[in-house]
Amino acid sequence: MKRLIVSATSALAVIACERNATGNHEALPPPVATLAAGFEDQAYVALGFDPTSMEFSPDGRLFVAEQQGSLHVIKDGALLPTPFVTVAVEPTSERGLLGVAFDPNYATNRYVYVYYTAAATQRNRVSRFTADAANPDVAPPSSEVVLLDGLAGAAGYHNGGAIHFGTDGKLYIGVGDSHSSLNAQDLTVLEGKLLRINPDGSVPADNPFVGNPSARPEIWALGFRNPFTFAVAPGAGTIHVNDVGESTWEEIDVGRAGANYGWPTCEGPCTDPSMQSPVYAYQHLDGNCAITGGTFYQGTRFPAEYIGAYFFADFCGNWIKVLRSDHSVADFATVASGFVVDLKVGPDGSLYYLSRATQAVHRIVAIAGGNTAPVAIASASPTTGPAPLAVTADASGSSDPNGDSLTYAWDFGDGSGTTGRTVTHTYSRDGAYILTLTVNDQRGGVAQDTGLIQVGHPPNGTITLPPAGASYRAGDTISYAGQGSDVEDGTLGPGAFSWTVLFHHDAHTHPLVGPITNVSSGKFVIPTIGETSANVWYRIYLTLTDASGLRTTLTRDVLPVKATFRLETDPPGFGLTLDGQLGATPRTVTGVVGIERTLGAPLQQTVGGRVYGFVSWSDGGAATHSISTPAASTTYLATYREVQAGTGDADVTTSTTGASLDSDGYVVVGDETVQRPIATNATIRFSGVPAGDHVARLDGVASNCTVSGSNPRTVTVVAGAVINVRFEVSCAAPPPPPPPPPPPPPPPPPPPQTRITGLGAIGPGAATPGGNRRTFDFDVTDAPGGRLRATDWGIVRSNGSVASATLDPATDPATAITSFTRTSTVCATFGGTARLDTGELVGVAIDACDNASPGTGRDSLTIRVPALGYLTSGTLTEGDIALSTSSAQP
Repeated sequence: MKRLIVSATSALAVIACERNATGNHEALPPPVATLAAGFEDQAYVALGFDPTSMEFSPDGRLFVAEQQGSLHVIKDGALLPTPFVTVAVEPTSERGLLGVAFDPNYATNRYVYVYYTAAATQRNRVSRFTADAANPDVAPPSSEVVLLDGLAGAAGYHNGGAIHFGTDGKLYIGVGDSHSSLNAQDLTVLEGKLLRINPDGSVPADNPFVGNPSARPEIWALGFRNPFTFAVAPGAGTIHVNDVGESTWEEIDVGRAGANYGWPTCEGPCTDPSMQSPVYAYQHLDGNCAITGGTFYQGTRFPAEYIGAYFFADFCGNWIKVLRSDHSVADFATVASGFVVDLKVGPDGSLYYLSRATQAVHRIVAIAGGNTAPVAIASASPTTGPAPLAVTADASGSSDPNGDSLTYAWDFGDGSGTTGRTVTHTYSRDGAYILTLTVNDQRGGVAQDTGLIQVGHPPNGTITLPPAGASYRAGDTISYAGQGSDVEDGTLGPGAFSWTVLFHHDAHTHPLVGPITNVSSGKFVIPTIGETSANVWYRIYLTLTDASGLRTTLTRDVLPVKATFRLETDPPGFGLTLDGQLGATPRTVTGVVGIERTLGAPLQQTVGGRVYGFVSWSDGGAATHSISTPAASTTYLATYREVQAGTGDADVTTSTTGASLDSDGYVVVGDETVQRPIATNATIRFSGVPAGDHVARLDGVASNCTVSGSNPRTVTVVAGAVINVRFEVSCAAPPPPPPPPPPPPPPPPPPPQTRITGLGAIGPGAATPGGNRRTFDFDVTDAPGGRLRATDWGIVRSNGSVASATLDPATDPATAITSFTRTSTVCATFGGTARLDTGELVGVAIDACDNASPGTGRDSLTIRVPALGYLTSGTLTEGDIALSTSSAQP
């Protein structure tokens, strides 16, 4: 057996002892180990990190989860230097890497499953990794497949985290209530449940809530507070769930499909026949605080009375007990190392346990012949001082239950050692040394004890922030800072600093922050969701380490600002729930300002044979709603009225945060045909509703919104009264609308005008004696695609006056005609070239014909582009053209 002894100047071990990931607790140093006869407690492998769980692989390696995110491998009794895989976790409070399991077909698929709090989202997830084929001691990070995401984690506490395969080949997952007790009874969320999924993340068709539209299909059982550990019996498949309790009871529940284990309606034994009572429960007496561990013994090394028995532990009680098949419980071990978080049966048949106090794996082995191992107790004086430091080490406190003669071996931690019950050793160099005593009874029983010797001058320091006497309200941001110096090293830099913040509750703690190293200052936020007791505070630890490895730890407490509130009913004396647990009224509650609480008024209560229905709360909240503990004393009054024949009214209110309800949202109270449209943050009155129980429902809730509490829910309408029904809706930002389609491309610009211009001189002709000369020019406007339209027309000038010519175009050239010649004595033909939009040059001819009838206006024009088959003709409607046999003039 092994016990951790520390000197007054060593806070390293104290902090290690106080760290915890169970959802509850820490106690002070553990007692001397005692074991059932025939067993020995042995140190197995030192870890050097904060462990949370462990699991043996099918090939015999031991995988240990580190809260900070690495999954480590112990192989052949040695911790491998490279982790199997490291995931990015949020390690504060009780979050981090919490669970590990192996696929039943690991030998062929190499699948390893983990449960951890993702750093990016601060929510828990279940992922699968694939071990490397060439080196199964590591897994490529890229092999991660996320199977289930978005689980409890935002609150920091009550994460659950255990994952194991059942004998049915399904993966079972323990999820805590995320420090919101009402989650445990809400089938629309996964918190406070035992889940069951296929190895690929899909939902088994035979899960008990498959097909229920008001339930998540992954749920296998409900009503848990924090199922931090559970175990599956090999062969039989029985599941024992360790549910960490609140203030009174710790439970072992026998898992059954669809069963409800009562939280928060009951803790420990349940009187409600619809809820399952634990197979075994124990109270928070004698330092007990949080049930952990959990494993069925199926080895061959222990006596027959232990075969099939269930071993479990308590984190603060520092013991391991055994639950037998007849449900009787017996003591098995008081563990010297303490703060046990997990238990497993190893391939060698020994019982292994994981200790956060010593950051080590220990094992309890059966000793042949019924020998009981000795008890090792070492003391040393002095434990600190400058070199040379003469230390006297004494093993006189050691003993052997069988009365066997003992031998004593000492390891001074500086490379030297000796034997004897009382010895003296001088340390000549500064440093921190582990003094180890090994006691042997010569019959196979061995025990060890250790202590810390600090030689030299430990550093000095001061916590400068927060100031002494600092206080807090939930939600506050607390800044911390410190300074340190050392006789040999001078002023200490940030590399010498390590900070840890623990949340103290009664005589135990919860981890909050750290250890955070290499900074001399920082800050943290006080949670608003968490422990509701008033007997709480935060303690900041600063550990300074000098170049010689000597340490000094300083502390600073931050105390809560407290206030009281009162619960009453009208008429007086009715029961009300606080955080899901029913209690009598009037009731005065003391708590920390800013901590969230949940008030509940049962919809109906029977008093003196009369039935009363809930009407309203004085603060306007729903029958069940949350409050923030107010700074000023406040009374919360729940009003009830006798349920009688007649009618009453119901005011239905929506309180929405984030996005708005859908425009088609509506509410129903009672009559399904009466659907009333309702807007965001609005109230609708249903008048004349018959007294009695009715269903209220809010519909039209957007997919990005969730309704707090039940929807639909049962409400009791009281005759002659107005009841309040409140739906609280929380909406995430809706996904952005898809981008609008790109605008259609603008129409192509109109093609450039094509101008065909002819300028010719027409000399005297037969029809027009006197040799008068006519000139004209001709314009054509281009159409899309370089083609003329039927409405195109030209302009002719006759002796400077404009005349019209109507044309019937078919196609057109693209640019101006560049030159013209006269080729006929009857019709003047002007020839030239034009460039099309394709770049092609084409020949163009314009014919102007005299009709030999001066002044009739019937002279004609024709435009021809032979290469394109283009021919346009028309009649001159004003003026006249006279042609002569002379050449056209330039």
